[in-house]
Amino acid sequence: MLYTPHNDCGWTLDNWGATFAGANLGTSIAAHATNAHVKGTAVSIWAGSLIVTDVYEVYLTFLQPSVAVTRFLIDLLVDPAGGTSWSVVVANIAVNTPNFTICGSSYHFPITIKAGSSIGLQMQCSTAAVTLRAMVVVRGKPSRPELVQSGYAVQTLGAVTASTEGTAFTPGTNAMGSYSASLGTLTRNAWYWQLGHVISDATQTAQIVGVDVAAGDASNKIICGQAFWHTEPSTTETAGKCAFPFGGLPYRNAPAGSNVYVRSWANTTPDTGNTAIVYAVT
Repeated sequence: MLYTPHNDCGWTLDNWGATFAGANLGTSIAAHATNAHVKGTAVSIWAGSLIVTDVYEVYLTFLQPSVAVTRFLIDLLVDPAGGTSWSVVVANIAVNTPNFTICGSSYHFPITIKAGSSIGLQMQCSTAAVTLRAMVVVRGKPSRPELVQSGYAVQTLGAVTASTEGTAFTPGTNAMGSYSASLGTLTRNAWYWQLGHVISDATQTAQIVGVDVAAGDASNKIICGQAFWHTEPSTTETAGKCAFPFGGLPYRNAPAGSNVYVRSWANTTPDTGNTAIVYAVT
């Protein structure tokens, strides 16, 4: 008998395609054709007929914007009936000019999507008529379903849709900076965290920024995700972001009513215009 102590997903679906170049990977999504800071037309990634089992994890990577120095907010959409009557599952996923050569901008959401649901995306941008490539992976059929921890909702905190950015924060220079103002208050208990990082600055410095996510109040905070890295490899206005923080997987319980904050450091004098959005899985 094969012994499998880990929880192995027996079903995976991706939209990567067969041509592994930045211009071809995944699915192209588009911002509004004429208006900045407005969501464009929703794009279907998969029809419901292709989601043959319950999904427990969603991985997203964004890359190759058609215009440099752009900021994006992207909604993950689901229609449980398998059509195109979309509901937003994760709102305003932040992306900052993602660079293909340093793996783009990535997210991981342990959330449940029922079999037969169609899955889509819609996007707004700081500039109209911009396109972006979206790579999506969904996973299901766990070998040990009794061990699955998968959420039913995601709360987005700190998004500023009117300007396609998040809540401002200031990194320290080679030292941890002060906590930001609150990005918002949890309306439900949360246990898993993701960070979005966008820079409202047309000239970005080559640097690394590490961001901690915390929950609590003005006097007492717990770290929920330590050192989410945002990397700007050069002054060509491109960036990359990993889904998982350097300080370990972002599992941490925080109760409803907690305020959410970020603090950060940069390895050089930080750019102006750093903003953050936090995603709390419940």
